Amino acid sequence: MKLSSFLIHSLSIAALSIISQSAQAQGSLTPPGPPGPTMKTLAQIEPRTPIGSLPFTIVAAGSYYLTTNLTGGAGQNGIAIQTDHVSVDLNGFSLTGTANALKGIPVSGPRSNISIRNGMVSGWAVGIDAESGSHCQFESLKFFDNTTHGISAGASSMIANCVAYLNEGIGIKADRESTIKDCTARGNTLDGIRAGLGSKITSCTASFNSGTGITTDGNCLISGSSALNNASSGIVTANQAQVTGTSASNNGASGISVSTNSIVSNCFASANTGSGVITQESCQITGVIVSQNTQSGIVADHDNNVSNCSASNNMENGIVAGSNSQVINCKAQNNAKAGIRVGNGSTVRGCTAQRNIGDGISVTTECTVASNQSNNNFNVRDSAGIHASGTDNNIKENTVISSDRGISADVAGNIILKNTAANNTINYFLIGAQSLGLIFRGTNIVDAIHPWTNFEF
Repeated sequence: MKLSSFLIHSLSIAALSIISQSAQAQGSLTPPGPPGPTMKTLAQIEPRTPIGSLPFTIVAAGSYYLTTNLTGGAGQNGIAIQTDHVSVDLNGFSLTGTANALKGIPVSGPRSNISIRNGMVSGWAVGIDAESGSHCQFESLKFFDNTTHGISAGASSMIANCVAYLNEGIGIKADRESTIKDCTARGNTLDGIRAGLGSKITSCTASFNSGTGITTDGNCLISGSSALNNASSGIVTANQAQVTGTSASNNGASGISVSTNSIVSNCFASANTGSGVITQESCQITGVIVSQNTQSGIVADHDNNVSNCSASNNMENGIVAGSNSQVINCKAQNNAKAGIRVGNGSTVRGCTAQRNIGDGISVTTECTVASNQSNNNFNVRDSAGIHASGTDNNIKENTVISSDRGISADVAGNIILKNTAANNTINYFLIGAQSLGLIFRGTNIVDAIHPWTNFEF
């Protein structure tokens, strides 16, 4: 059916009306004004303050950065920081001092929250001197050829991913309660790394320094680090320290030396000119391997606990512990003197001593020697598998094989029970009256019915 011309006309008028109304809803096409600026300001693009020449003094908090390599003159500091809350980005550039220059970056007074990162500081009296500050952070820096310290940081500082080498003082130095991690100190005239009370040193390396590799005050933690080829000791700590997962090799004195109430665990000390590990009283030494040291492997003072350690091929004794100590589940072999030596009132239990030139196990007075294996200890017929030089020792349930003497007691008054001795030149070499279980020398063990019997064959 066809639409009438009137209906078509009406629809056309309605459509035009709708289009007209829609066009009116768009508003005016005339711009309200000129376009506004769209570019960022320089402060928005780089909100930090550039440092393009030396000397430079920072007196306002904020962020600063180097624009190029900079050199400081004689009698001048480089960048002096005289306020708190400052960040300095060396931006990968070098801050270099000439002859008689002062300090690369000195922090004056008790400043805090200073951050310096990412560059090289060399040729100054001190690379960075922030010793009077606190709660500062130093990251990804290199310090070299400074005439004293590479960096000296104040309390509660963080020093990370830094390298200090060929400085004429200490490479990296931090005051109490600081953290030094993932750092390297090499070839410095004094110590490689030195940290104050309560600090942490993790995953660091100190090598070829003319002093000690790593040295700390008390209550410090040294973990996952290494000290090697230092002219003095590898690692030296004060009391209540913990040294764990760390190695010390080829140092000019001891490998690891700790003071009272300290812990040395899972460490390795080898080829040191002194002893591998030295502790003072009331320490714990566990899981330590010591070998090829010029003196003894482990030298522990009184009241020490030495457990699960191995001492081999040392030029003196394997393990030496003072009075009232315990040596448990340790192994000492191929040492040039005794394998294990302990003082009065000590315990040696579950240990193996073999192929030492001196005694396998040597005790003095009032000691317990139980459940050990000692074999092949020789020294021109003057070594024993187990040797008691004093009295009131309890020697029981040990096996001694193929030594000059099996079990040897120099004086009367010891108790010797349930031991086995075989193939020694003299199986039981006993002087004076001993509390001695029957020594069974037969071939039919069924005949040895007493529970305290000692065997030889």
